[in-house]
Amino acid sequence: MKNKQKMFQTRTAARRKALQMLYQSQISELSIHEIIHKELYIQDEIGLPCEFTSMLALGTECNLHEIDDLIAKTSANWSVERMPLIDLNILRLAVFEMIYVEDVPFSVTINEAVELAKDYGGDDLSSKFVNGVLGKIAKELVDDAKQQQATDNTSADEYNRFLDGEFTISQDPATDNTSADVPDSAGKSSITAKSEVDV
Repeated sequence: MKNKQKMFQTRTAARRKALQMLYQSQISELSIHEIIHKELYIQDEIGLPCEFTSMLALGTECNLHEIDDLIAKTSANWSVERMPLIDLNILRLAVFEMIYVEDVPFSVTINEAVELAKDYGGDDLSSKFVNGVLGKIAKELVDDAKQQQATDNTSADEYNRFLDGEFTISQDPATDNTSADVPDSAGKSSITAKSEVDV
């Protein structure tokens, strides 16, 4: 019966169970691993922890410092310590999913988190707070990804130029000068940079 329940649990239900377990861990000081393996989780209509639940809860716990730093950076008027526990754990769960679960779009993660905040949040403003913080985090993650992609593309272009013979590096062992030949408007020009080595 337990395996059948795990098999048919939806991801929405899995997120709810993961949120329960994160909250339970925080107030009981039990680790997520203990809660799962000793079967100390709440048994209710949401169902039993499935693989997705365990991945979310364990992953959030393992990356808590990184997640909390990101939350703190994007919620300028609220320190992590002052946030209601339910709201904080909804944010933690969503941020972990946004960073580490590649097959779920940010919009889906944010919508799911907002629904959790509406159902379990500390007050009527919880859903708006969660939506605002996660929106900022999503933008930051997208901007970081674009910057990394641009850097990767630049590195790839330089490597391809090197393979094509447009960029060569040579070193004069007598002077310890490093020369890089790169193309300019006239064809090729040589740029020499002297490096000093302390022995």
